[in-house]
Amino acid sequence: MAHAGERSQSKSNKRGLVWFLKGFLFDLVKPKGHRMLVLGAACAVGGLAGAVLTMVESGGILKSLAQLAVGVIGLYITVACVVEYSKRR
Repeated sequence: MAHAGERSQSKSNKRGLVWFLKGFLFDLVKPKGHRMLVLGAACAVGGLAGAVLTMVESGGILKSLAQLAVGVIGLYITVACVVEYSKRR
């Protein structure tokens, strides 16, 4: 049988993890504000241009796919920011 102090300590650990996941990580990823828009646009342009440049210079398929993935993620963030902004207006 667990003591009352042990039960409250385990609940506080769970609350801390839940706060970290819901409060910090999800708020960090939410597309709100101009910073995420700028980050998404920079990743999209840099990733897509880097992927094309790597393909042209025959730099390797793995490097090109990695840069393409960064570009696609940046494009997704940018579109999510625009959609979120249009919902608010």
